Amino acid sequence: MRILLVRLRQIGDVVFTTPAIHALRRRFPDAQLSYIVEPAAAPVVLHNPNLNDVIVAPRVRGLSGMLADVALGRRLRAARFDIAIDFHGGPRASLLTWLSGAPLRIGYEIAGRGWMYTRRIARPRELRRRHSVENQWDLLDSLDIAPPTRSIDPVEMPADGTTAAVRHWQSTHHVTPVDGITGPITMKAMRVTRHTGKKHGGTGGSGNPAPPPAKGSTRAKIVAVAMSQLGTGEHPPGSNCTKYGPCEEWCSLFATWVWRHAGVNIPKYPFTGDVFRWGQRHHLAYGRAGLRGAKPGDVLLFGTGPQNTHTSTHIGIVEKVSANRRTVTLIEGNSSDRVREVSHPLSGNVFYGGVRP
Repeated sequence: MRILLVRLRQIGDVVFTTPAIHALRRRFPDAQLSYIVEPAAAPVVLHNPNLNDVIVAPRVRGLSGMLADVALGRRLRAARFDIAIDFHGGPRASLLTWLSGAPLRIGYEIAGRGWMYTRRIARPRELRRRHSVENQWDLLDSLDIAPPTRSIDPVEMPADGTTAAVRHWQSTHHVTPVDGITGPITMKAMRVTRHTGKKHGGTGGSGNPAPPPAKGSTRAKIVAVAMSQLGTGEHPPGSNCTKYGPCEEWCSLFATWVWRHAGVNIPKYPFTGDVFRWGQRHHLAYGRAGLRGAKPGDVLLFGTGPQNTHTSTHIGIVEKVSANRRTVTLIEGNSSDRVREVSHPLSGNVFYGGVRP
């Protein structure tokens, strides 16, 4: 059996297809698995042991690009794939999936392009906020593959390949890599979508040490727990994998992990905006006008608002506020790929609000 997988771009999204690659290899151990990807994200999967072939397909605009895709389509058709799965859903990915000529072509029900697939999977609006791994798994359900389990089908992120991919992207897009390969500046510039819905299952790797017992008020406990994590980073470096949650952007996972370990009853939120909305529902949130009243143990939200990952970009736990209320020192997860102590102007130009514990 020959299976073609299509996920062209966005380094993070390619990373999140690795559980599906692993599951397909487990389900079809003797299959020939091929993966189409554009050059920027290719290092993520080039050496994946579950793939037999990685087809790097540069994106060329205009008539030359159309002719190149038609030629690639002929190559795919000649390979006689039995199944093609489009994890991407964009116009080019849909076209290449159709051009493959695979008898079974699986993709999302997309207006204007759904006809290119022989098996269309609905993606209702209320489900689009789920984690990418869960959304993509809907495409595998019809192949009799059980739902994802992190212990069986983990996110696989080769540090060298992924770091190289992001560093190259930063260089070509003139983004200064001051916050590592997964910090908020790079993530915002790359338009990488953070998970914005229900939490993805799991609590991190086994054997993670608990923070030391904290004493005092809830605020004092929060600061003590947060400070006990200073220097904690990703393993392997650049992988987004930490003990605070799934292998994804983790500044919010860290903040809510700390709050829970200090006794605050808050869910594990991977998206910073969801922390602010939680605060609004519990009457604990404040906007720019309330920033000067921030206290140790609060969380402050970077950006302009909680709407999405482009407006809510980062989060930190307040350690201390200067006597003149002009500077705040935060303990931040996913800051240069680790937990760090960072000072910022206490300004509405930096933060859009905060939440009290």
